[in-house]
Amino acid sequence: MCRIISINQKTNQKLKQKPRNKIINQIIHWKHYNNDGLALLAYNNDSKDQDRVLLKFLKIKNKKIRKKLDKIIKTKDNIIIHLRANTAGATTAKNIHLWQHNGWFFGHNGFCAKKSNDLSESDSLDFFNNHKKYLFPNKLNHLKIVQKAKNYNLIGKTLHVNPDKKQIYLMGDFEMYAMNNALIASSHSLDDDYGSIDYDINGVNLLMSPTQTIKQLKKSFTANPYYGYRYYDQYYGFDDRSQLRNDTHYDRMGSIRRIGF
Repeated sequence: MCRIISINQKTNQKLKQKPRNKIINQIIHWKHYNNDGLALLAYNNDSKDQDRVLLKFLKIKNKKIRKKLDKIIKTKDNIIIHLRANTAGATTAKNIHLWQHNGWFFGHNGFCAKKSNDLSESDSLDFFNNHKKYLFPNKLNHLKIVQKAKNYNLIGKTLHVNPDKKQIYLMGDFEMYAMNNALIASSHSLDDDYGSIDYDINGVNLLMSPTQTIKQLKKSFTANPYYGYRYYDQYYGFDDRSQLRNDTHYDRMGSIRRIGF
């Protein structure tokens, strides 16, 4: 399963070295388990297209990504990071998340029971290609996306980012943390030394990055308290907390691969 983290900082109030290192260490820890592609989107609250940073790595060494993250967190207001652990589709550059259309960038944590017959393509990419018609230059239709997600039996959570509009749509359950002047939205719990979760959000929520305000647009996103997924003729079982039973993934050859949550 993939992991998503959004870091929203106030202009001219960037995280200091200690909390910045904390976040970078967390991302590198996740990367140990989610090592099938890393995407990074960064932009400032007053930025134009030329100030935006979009980086994608199929493989990258920890030392290199640490250096890049440190520089970007120091200089950009908003940082979105997606770390892929593939449940469907090959480990290829094409399948790295944060695909874009009409100024929107999309990332997903989870899987879709309905997908194309192309086993090399990520199920998340297939879902993106089939709902991007609802991504307009100045807005998105979240109700149509929610319906499409239900039709796809999409499990997990999604993120849509429009740097020009300074909008981040968080669909599904995200954990929110306040760190100094930064607001952090995470698909998964951060390590214990972050302290308690400030609050959870669920449903469809709109985060306005400059003001760090969140508006709930819909109370629910997907409704499957218990679900399974059949792929490669194997069964993936999950409980109502979205935990993979025994934290294992069985591939077509019958080998076991650990999935990091």
